[in-house]
Amino acid sequence: MIFPHSVRKRLALTTILTTALALALTISSLARPALAQNATPQAQRSAEVSQDAAPARPAIPVIVEHSGEDKLGELLAFQLKEAFARTTSFRPARDKEKALRVRLTSLTEIGERPDFGSAYAVTWLFSEGPTVLSYYLDGSMGFVNPGTVKSEAETLTARSDKAVSKFAYLFK
Repeated sequence: MIFPHSVRKRLALTTILTTALALALTISSLARPALAQNATPQAQRSAEVSQDAAPARPAIPVIVEHSGEDKLGELLAFQLKEAFARTTSFRPARDKEKALRVRLTSLTEIGERPDFGSAYAVTWLFSEGPTVLSYYLDGSMGFVNPGTVKSEAETLTARSDKAVSKFAYLFK
């Protein structure tokens, strides 16, 4: 079968990359048992730990601020604080410290039915201290209902980690 020049290039590149990947996997699988045979048990354990552990960055100080009178918004703010407390990537901020400031504003979606749902807006800011103007990092908005509060807090925590990763140089 005759292929155009660009298709032949792509097929050749795909074949080369597949072969290289297979070779790399074969070499790494052969090298591990050889290294394990020559290492002491203590060296094996430390090698396993170092392979599993990613380079850890220090915990980022975080401040969660909420404004709004609705119950679901208050619950979302509480769950967000709890989610930050559970992770090793964040810790509560001290006074006069560089920190990630998470501002959450919420209001009842339907005034007559406050338990039905809430709309929220969240803004991630970098704060150098209480008397310094904060820098905008990211923002989002969404809706939450009683069944999605906890998962939404987890999502916002992950999004916070993404914002910190993108602007990591600010927190050094």
